[in-house]
Amino acid sequence: MDEGFPRWVEYEIHNWARAQWDGEWPGPRPMLEELPDFCDFPPHPGNWEESEPDPVPINYERAQQVHALYESLPLVEQRVIQAEYTRRAEYGDLPVHLRQASACRKLGIILPYYKIALGNFKQMVMERFQ
Repeated sequence: MDEGFPRWVEYEIHNWARAQWDGEWPGPRPMLEELPDFCDFPPHPGNWEESEPDPVPINYERAQQVHALYESLPLVEQRVIQAEYTRRAEYGDLPVHLRQASACRKLGIILPYYKIALGNFKQMVMERFQ
């Protein structure tokens, strides 16, 4: 549990975040994908570790419900949720407290407000699915 929230609340938010990133990447395909004119054979049994793991399935219906909650937030609080879930890569591999401090500087808010906004969103998600 995180801050008194059940683990499933985080799962629902992560499901929403995966749904936000789902789909084709924009722009032209990389050149390496355009070149091959040969058959692509399945991996040999010894090469299974080279293949990517199956993605976690997305429950789109529930993700849409979380997205409606996200859309109801003020813009600055939407940016807090982005920093915490959908745009984490912008902060590299920073530990949680440093990532949150960096996000606060970028957003021009104080850390207590960041934490309150994050907690309020989790509370909204929890109430939506109870």
